[in-house]
Amino acid sequence: MTQRLFQPNPGRTSVKICGITRPSDAKWLANLPIHAVGLNFHPASSRFVDELTAKAIVDLLPQHIPAIGVFVDRTPEDVCRIAKDVGLAAVQLHGDEPARSVASHEPFPVFKAFRVKNASTLHEIERFISDATSPLLQAVLLDAFRPGSAGGTGDTWDWSTLGDWKPSLTWLLAGGITPENAEEAIRRCRPAGIDLASGAESSPGVKDRTKVERLLEAVARADQSK
Repeated sequence: MTQRLFQPNPGRTSVKICGITRPSDAKWLANLPIHAVGLNFHPASSRFVDELTAKAIVDLLPQHIPAIGVFVDRTPEDVCRIAKDVGLAAVQLHGDEPARSVASHEPFPVFKAFRVKNASTLHEIERFISDATSPLLQAVLLDAFRPGSAGGTGDTWDWSTLGDWKPSLTWLLAGGITPENAEEAIRRCRPAGIDLASGAESSPGVKDRTKVERLLEAVARADQSK
């Protein structure tokens, strides 16, 4: 049975810390109340991690903190091989992967990222969900749009674009989330979870414990106000 991740919980916002590159960061993250980590396998990313290092990171994580691999326009065969060898719990597709490819990632749950340009992106998301027709698609992630970038820019985007949009699938909010704006982001957007990389680090791929702890405090305040 496919593992279910990030199930909506009205009383608690899930936190995914993405772009882990060092086993030393995994050690202390394992002791914090986060819900997942992200490992970036896109060679062009400043947070790229090789498979050997990724495996060392995964081996340090407790079972309740799954590792999700980030991929950009890789073949399903390549993605699944890496996921199996490293021990990933799920895969996150950040490129132009077609909806029909979701089913080819069996047995790994799939997260699909979208870069929000305007309200038309929301219609694109719903079409993707409908066309995927696969239970492997467990969540969509909404990130900021920047021309020429697959995501992970640290840019924020206009949350008012969401309006009264109610997606038909679990969704995560990404794009420039920091300890300073996380509380507002959760209160305004009400996502099932938030995903951040640059907002939790001192430099690309180097996570900052103080920032992560401040982030978790902000999330707790937002959840208390729900």
